[in-house]
Amino acid sequence: SVVHVVEAWGGGVQAAVRAYTAATVTLRHHLVVRPRPDVTGDAVHGTVEVVEADLAGFLRTAAARVRALRPDVVHLHSSYAGLLRARPRLGAAVVYTPHAYAFLREDLPRGVPLATRVVERALARVGTVAACSPYEAALAERLGATRVVHVPNPYEGPPPPVRTTGGGPPVVVMVGRVSPQKDPGFLAACAARARAAGRGDVVWRWVGGGDPDLERGLREAGVEVTGWLPRADVPAHLADADLMLHTAAWDAAPMALLEVAGWGVPILVRRRPYADGLGLELVPDDPAAAAAEVLRVLDDAERRAQVAATSRRHAADHSLPATAAALLQAYGLA
Repeated sequence: SVVHVVEAWGGGVQAAVRAYTAATVTLRHHLVVRPRPDVTGDAVHGTVEVVEADLAGFLRTAAARVRALRPDVVHLHSSYAGLLRARPRLGAAVVYTPHAYAFLREDLPRGVPLATRVVERALARVGTVAACSPYEAALAERLGATRVVHVPNPYEGPPPPVRTTGGGPPVVVMVGRVSPQKDPGFLAACAARARAAGRGDVVWRWVGGGDPDLERGLREAGVEVTGWLPRADVPAHLADADLMLHTAAWDAAPMALLEVAGWGVPILVRRRPYADGLGLELVPDDPAAAAAEVLRVLDDAERRAQVAATSRRHAADHSLPATAAALLQAYGLA
Protein backbone atom coordinates (compact mmCIF):
# COMPACT_ATOMS: atom_id res chain seq x y z
CA SER A 1 0.00 0.00 0.00
CA VAL A 2 1.05 3.58 -0.69
CA VAL A 3 0.11 6.82 1.07
CA HIS A 4 0.58 9.90 -1.10
CA VAL A 5 1.11 13.21 0.70
CA VAL A 6 0.25 16.13 -1.60
CA GLU A 7 0.61 19.62 -0.15
CA ALA A 8 -0.64 21.41 -3.32
CA TRP A 9 -3.53 19.27 -4.58
CA GLY A 10 -4.55 20.78 -7.90
CA GLY A 11 -3.21 21.58 -11.35
CA GLY A 12 -0.36 19.54 -12.75
CA VAL A 13 0.52 17.76 -9.50
CA GLN A 14 -3.03 16.50 -9.17
CA ALA A 15 -2.95 15.26 -12.77
CA ALA A 16 0.37 13.52 -12.18
CA VAL A 17 -0.75 11.76 -8.98
CA ARG A 18 -3.98 10.70 -10.65
CA ALA A 19 -1.89 9.20 -13.46
CA TYR A 20 0.43 7.44 -11.00
CA THR A 21 -2.49 5.75 -9.28
CA ALA A 22 -4.04 4.78 -12.63
CA ALA A 23 -0.73 3.20 -13.65
CA THR A 24 -0.52 1.04 -10.51
CA VAL A 25 -4.05 -0.18 -9.89
CA THR A 26 -2.70 -3.35 -8.26
CA LEU A 27 -1.57 -1.25 -5.29
CA ARG A 28 -3.75 0.29 -2.60
CA HIS A 29 -3.47 4.08 -2.66
CA HIS A 30 -4.54 6.58 -0.02
CA LEU A 31 -4.08 10.31 -0.59
CA VAL A 32 -3.66 12.93 2.11
CA VAL A 33 -4.03 16.27 0.35
CA ARG A 34 -4.14 20.00 0.98
CA PRO A 35 -6.26 21.43 -1.86
CA ARG A 36 -5.53 24.45 -4.01
CA PRO A 37 -8.41 26.80 -4.86
CA ASP A 38 -8.67 25.34 -8.39
CA VAL A 39 -9.05 21.74 -7.25
CA THR A 40 -11.47 19.62 -9.28
CA GLY A 41 -13.22 16.37 -8.48
CA ASP A 42 -11.27 14.20 -10.91
CA ALA A 43 -11.33 10.59 -9.79
CA VAL A 44 -8.24 8.74 -8.61
CA HIS A 45 -7.61 5.07 -8.00
CA GLY A 46 -7.73 5.21 -4.22
CA THR A 47 -9.18 7.19 -1.36
CA VAL A 48 -8.66 10.91 -0.85
CA GLU A 49 -8.46 12.55 2.57
CA VAL A 50 -8.67 16.36 2.42
CA VAL A 51 -6.90 18.35 5.14
CA GLU A 52 -7.77 22.05 5.39
CA ALA A 53 -4.95 23.55 7.46
CA ASP A 54 -1.95 25.83 7.26
CA LEU A 55 1.28 24.26 6.07
CA ALA A 56 2.58 23.30 9.51
CA GLY A 57 -0.77 21.84 10.49
CA PHE A 58 -1.02 19.90 7.26
CA LEU A 59 2.45 18.37 7.68
CA ARG A 60 1.68 17.37 11.30
CA THR A 61 -1.60 15.77 10.25
CA ALA A 62 -0.04 14.01 7.26
CA ALA A 63 2.77 12.56 9.39
CA ALA A 64 0.24 11.34 11.96
CA ARG A 65 -1.90 9.73 9.26
CA VAL A 66 1.11 7.94 7.74
CA ARG A 67 2.07 6.54 11.15
CA ALA A 68 -1.52 5.45 11.77
CA LEU A 69 -2.05 3.85 8.36
CA ARG A 70 1.37 2.11 8.32
CA PRO A 71 1.72 1.83 4.53
CA ASP A 72 4.60 0.08 2.82
CA VAL A 73 5.56 3.35 1.08
CA VAL A 74 4.86 7.03 1.67
CA HIS A 75 5.14 9.03 -1.55
CA LEU A 76 5.78 12.74 -0.92
CA HIS A 77 4.85 15.15 -3.70
CA SER A 78 6.49 18.60 -4.13
CA SER A 79 8.97 20.43 -1.95
CA TYR A 80 6.80 21.24 1.07
CA ALA A 81 5.58 17.66 1.45
CA GLY A 82 9.21 16.64 0.95
CA LEU A 83 10.02 18.26 4.29
CA LEU A 84 8.51 15.18 5.92
CA ARG A 85 11.74 13.40 5.00
CA ALA A 86 13.21 15.20 8.02
CA ARG A 87 10.71 13.54 10.37
CA PRO A 88 11.98 10.38 12.04
CA ARG A 89 9.90 7.27 12.50
CA LEU A 90 7.34 7.76 9.74
CA GLY A 91 7.09 3.97 9.68
CA ALA A 92 7.22 3.63 5.90
CA ALA A 93 9.75 3.64 3.10
CA VAL A 94 10.02 7.12 1.58
CA VAL A 95 9.68 8.12 -2.08
CA TYR A 96 9.88 11.79 -3.06
CA THR A 97 8.84 13.50 -6.30
CA PRO A 98 9.76 17.21 -6.40
CA HIS A 99 7.53 18.09 -9.40
CA ALA A 100 10.09 20.90 -10.05
CA TYR A 101 12.42 21.71 -7.16
CA ALA A 102 11.42 24.85 -5.27
CA PHE A 103 14.88 26.38 -5.65
CA LEU A 104 14.21 26.67 -9.40
CA ARG A 105 11.52 29.28 -8.74
CA GLU A 106 12.35 32.77 -9.93
CA ASP A 107 9.54 34.49 -8.01
CA LEU A 108 10.86 33.83 -4.49
CA PRO A 109 12.45 36.51 -2.29
CA ARG A 110 16.20 36.79 -2.52
CA GLY A 111 17.97 34.11 -0.50
CA VAL A 112 15.02 31.72 -0.38
CA PRO A 113 16.13 29.62 -3.40
CA LEU A 114 19.54 29.14 -1.77
CA ALA A 115 17.92 28.10 1.51
CA THR A 116 15.65 25.59 -0.24
CA ARG A 117 18.63 24.16 -2.12
CA VAL A 118 20.48 23.69 1.19
CA VAL A 119 17.45 21.84 2.62
CA GLU A 120 17.15 19.63 -0.46
CA ARG A 121 20.86 18.78 -0.31
CA ALA A 122 20.57 17.89 3.39
CA LEU A 123 17.64 15.54 2.74
CA ALA A 124 18.77 14.17 -0.64
CA ARG A 125 19.86 10.77 0.68
CA VAL A 126 16.59 10.10 2.49
CA GLY A 127 14.51 7.59 0.57
CA THR A 128 14.24 7.39 -3.21
CA VAL A 129 13.70 10.27 -5.62
CA ALA A 130 11.07 9.44 -8.25
CA ALA A 131 11.97 12.24 -10.66
CA CYS A 132 9.36 13.18 -13.23
CA SER A 133 11.82 14.34 -15.90
CA PRO A 134 15.41 13.62 -16.97
CA TYR A 135 16.42 17.11 -15.83
CA GLU A 136 14.87 16.55 -12.39
CA ALA A 137 16.69 13.20 -12.10
CA ALA A 138 20.01 14.89 -12.94
CA LEU A 139 19.36 17.60 -10.35
CA ALA A 140 18.59 14.97 -7.69
CA GLU A 141 21.89 13.23 -8.37
CA ARG A 142 23.78 16.53 -8.23
CA LEU A 143 22.20 17.20 -4.84
CA GLY A 144 23.57 13.89 -3.58
CA ALA A 145 20.65 11.49 -3.96
CA THR A 146 21.89 7.93 -4.37
CA ARG A 147 18.58 6.30 -5.33
CA VAL A 148 16.98 8.05 -8.30
CA VAL A 149 14.43 6.69 -10.76
CA HIS A 150 13.02 8.64 -13.70
CA VAL A 151 9.25 8.10 -13.58
CA PRO A 152 7.75 9.47 -16.82
CA ASN A 153 4.34 11.03 -16.53
CA PRO A 154 1.92 8.92 -18.58
CA TYR A 155 -0.40 10.28 -21.23
CA GLU A 156 -3.94 9.56 -20.10
CA GLY A 157 -5.93 12.67 -20.80
CA PRO A 158 -9.54 13.41 -21.70
CA PRO A 159 -10.61 12.39 -25.22
CA PRO A 160 -8.94 14.50 -27.91
CA PRO A 161 -10.92 17.31 -29.52
CA VAL A 162 -12.27 17.07 -33.03
CA ARG A 163 -9.62 19.07 -34.88
CA THR A 164 -10.99 21.98 -36.93
CA THR A 165 -7.76 23.66 -38.08
CA GLY A 166 -7.65 25.02 -41.60
CA GLY A 167 -9.57 27.87 -43.19
CA GLY A 168 -9.41 30.21 -40.20
CA PRO A 169 -6.68 32.43 -38.78
CA PRO A 170 -3.65 30.61 -37.32
CA VAL A 171 -4.03 29.93 -33.59
CA VAL A 172 -1.16 29.64 -31.08
CA VAL A 173 -2.02 28.41 -27.58
CA MET A 174 -0.43 28.06 -24.19
CA VAL A 175 -2.02 25.75 -21.62
CA GLY A 176 -1.54 26.13 -17.87
CA ARG A 177 -1.95 28.26 -14.80
CA VAL A 178 -1.48 31.99 -15.34
CA SER A 179 1.38 32.36 -12.88
CA PRO A 180 4.98 33.59 -12.73
CA GLN A 181 6.17 30.02 -13.28
CA LYS A 182 4.46 29.81 -16.68
CA ASP A 183 5.68 33.35 -17.56
CA PRO A 184 2.68 34.88 -19.35
CA GLY A 185 4.83 37.94 -20.06
CA PHE A 186 6.87 35.83 -22.48
CA LEU A 187 3.77 34.89 -24.50
CA ALA A 188 2.57 38.51 -24.44
CA ALA A 189 5.96 39.64 -25.77
CA CYS A 190 5.85 37.01 -28.53
CA ALA A 191 2.39 38.22 -29.57
CA ALA A 192 3.64 41.80 -29.68
CA ARG A 193 6.67 40.81 -31.79
CA ALA A 194 4.44 38.95 -34.23
CA ARG A 195 2.18 41.97 -34.63
CA ALA A 196 5.22 44.19 -35.15
CA ALA A 197 6.28 41.83 -37.92
CA GLY A 198 2.95 42.42 -39.65
CA ARG A 199 1.28 39.23 -38.41
CA GLY A 200 -1.80 40.61 -36.72
CA ASP A 201 -3.76 37.70 -38.16
CA VAL A 202 -2.35 35.24 -35.60
CA VAL A 203 -4.65 34.44 -32.66
CA TRP A 204 -2.79 34.01 -29.36
CA ARG A 205 -4.72 32.17 -26.66
CA TRP A 206 -3.96 31.22 -23.05
CA VAL A 207 -6.03 28.20 -22.00
CA GLY A 208 -6.24 28.53 -18.23
CA GLY A 209 -6.50 31.16 -15.54
CA GLY A 210 -4.83 32.34 -12.38
CA ASP A 211 -3.32 35.59 -11.16
CA PRO A 212 -5.79 38.41 -12.06
CA ASP A 213 -3.04 40.96 -12.71
CA LEU A 214 -1.17 38.57 -15.00
CA GLU A 215 -4.41 37.70 -16.79
CA ARG A 216 -5.03 41.42 -17.31
CA GLY A 217 -1.54 41.83 -18.77
CA LEU A 218 -2.20 39.06 -21.27
CA ARG A 219 -5.49 40.58 -22.39
CA GLU A 220 -3.91 44.02 -22.73
CA ALA A 221 -1.32 42.41 -25.02
CA GLY A 222 -4.09 41.02 -27.22
CA VAL A 223 -3.95 37.46 -25.91
CA GLU A 224 -7.26 35.63 -25.37
CA VAL A 225 -7.56 34.18 -21.85
CA THR A 226 -10.16 31.49 -21.22
CA GLY A 227 -9.98 31.67 -17.43
CA TRP A 228 -9.70 28.57 -15.29
CA LEU A 229 -11.44 25.55 -16.82
CA PRO A 230 -12.38 22.06 -15.64
CA ARG A 231 -9.87 19.66 -17.14
CA ALA A 232 -12.49 17.99 -19.33
CA ASP A 233 -13.31 21.36 -20.96
CA VAL A 234 -9.74 22.10 -22.10
CA PRO A 235 -9.78 20.08 -25.36
CA ALA A 236 -12.61 22.18 -26.82
CA HIS A 237 -10.39 25.26 -26.61
CA LEU A 238 -7.65 23.48 -28.55
CA ALA A 239 -9.77 22.23 -31.44
CA ASP A 240 -8.64 25.07 -33.73
CA ALA A 241 -5.05 25.31 -32.41
CA ASP A 242 -2.28 25.12 -35.00
CA LEU A 243 0.55 25.22 -32.48
CA MET A 244 1.30 25.27 -28.76
CA LEU A 245 4.10 27.46 -27.40
CA HIS A 246 5.07 26.39 -23.86
CA THR A 247 6.51 29.50 -22.20
CA ALA A 248 7.32 28.38 -18.64
CA ALA A 249 10.39 29.94 -17.04
CA TRP A 250 10.86 26.90 -14.80
CA ASP A 251 9.02 23.58 -14.74
CA ALA A 252 9.40 19.82 -14.41
CA ALA A 253 7.60 17.58 -16.92
CA PRO A 254 4.31 19.40 -17.49
CA MET A 255 1.30 17.16 -17.84
CA ALA A 256 -0.19 19.72 -20.23
CA LEU A 257 2.57 18.98 -22.74
CA LEU A 258 1.70 15.30 -22.74
CA GLU A 259 -2.00 15.86 -23.14
CA VAL A 260 -1.66 18.48 -25.86
CA ALA A 261 0.82 16.24 -27.71
CA GLY A 262 -1.62 13.36 -27.39
CA TRP A 263 -4.36 15.54 -28.85
CA GLY A 264 -2.30 16.08 -31.99
CA VAL A 265 -1.25 19.71 -31.50
CA PRO A 266 2.36 20.48 -32.54
CA ILE A 267 4.39 21.83 -29.58
CA LEU A 268 7.29 24.24 -29.30
CA VAL A 269 8.97 24.65 -25.90
CA ARG A 270 10.97 27.64 -24.70
CA ARG A 271 14.62 26.70 -24.32
CA ARG A 272 15.09 26.55 -20.54
CA PRO A 273 17.03 24.02 -18.43
CA TYR A 274 13.94 21.91 -17.58
CA ALA A 275 13.40 21.24 -21.29
CA ASP A 276 16.57 19.14 -21.48
CA GLY A 277 15.62 15.55 -22.22
CA LEU A 278 11.91 16.15 -22.86
CA GLY A 279 12.40 15.33 -26.54
CA LEU A 280 10.32 18.22 -27.84
CA GLU A 281 11.19 20.95 -30.33
CA LEU A 282 12.71 24.05 -28.70
CA VAL A 283 12.62 27.76 -29.49
CA PRO A 284 15.13 30.37 -28.28
CA ASP A 285 14.75 31.89 -24.83
CA ASP A 286 14.07 35.30 -26.37
CA PRO A 287 10.62 36.58 -27.37
CA ALA A 288 11.73 38.04 -30.71
CA ALA A 289 13.52 34.87 -31.81
CA ALA A 290 10.78 32.65 -30.40
CA ALA A 291 8.06 34.60 -32.23
CA ALA A 292 10.06 34.35 -35.47
CA GLU A 293 10.27 30.56 -35.10
CA VAL A 294 6.55 30.33 -34.31
CA LEU A 295 5.72 32.25 -37.49
CA ARG A 296 8.10 30.07 -39.49
CA VAL A 297 6.38 26.90 -38.27
CA LEU A 298 2.92 28.36 -38.94
CA ASP A 299 3.89 29.29 -42.51
CA ASP A 300 5.86 26.15 -43.40
CA ALA A 301 3.67 23.06 -43.67
CA GLU A 302 6.66 20.72 -43.85
CA ARG A 303 8.24 22.22 -40.73
CA ARG A 304 4.93 22.08 -38.89
CA ALA A 305 4.60 18.40 -39.80
CA GLN A 306 8.07 17.76 -38.34
CA VAL A 307 7.10 19.47 -35.09
CA ALA A 308 3.84 17.51 -34.97
CA ALA A 309 5.69 14.22 -35.47
CA THR A 310 8.05 15.04 -32.60
CA SER A 311 5.08 15.87 -30.38
CA ARG A 312 3.37 12.58 -31.22
CA ARG A 313 6.53 10.66 -30.32
CA HIS A 314 6.61 12.49 -26.99
CA ALA A 315 3.10 11.25 -26.18
CA ALA A 316 3.86 7.72 -27.42
CA ASP A 317 6.94 7.46 -25.21
CA HIS A 318 4.89 8.15 -22.07
CA SER A 319 2.64 5.15 -21.59
CA LEU A 320 0.94 3.82 -18.47
CA PRO A 321 3.02 0.60 -18.55
CA ALA A 322 6.27 2.61 -18.64
CA THR A 323 5.13 4.71 -15.70
CA ALA A 324 4.00 1.64 -13.78
CA ALA A 325 7.37 -0.11 -14.26
CA ALA A 326 9.31 2.95 -13.12
CA LEU A 327 7.05 3.56 -10.12
CA LEU A 328 7.32 -0.05 -8.98
CA GLN A 329 11.09 0.21 -9.30
CA ALA A 330 11.11 3.38 -7.18
CA TYR A 331 8.85 1.79 -4.55
CA GLY A 332 11.05 -1.32 -4.54
CA LEU A 333 14.22 0.72 -4.06
CA ALA A 334 12.57 2.60 -1.22
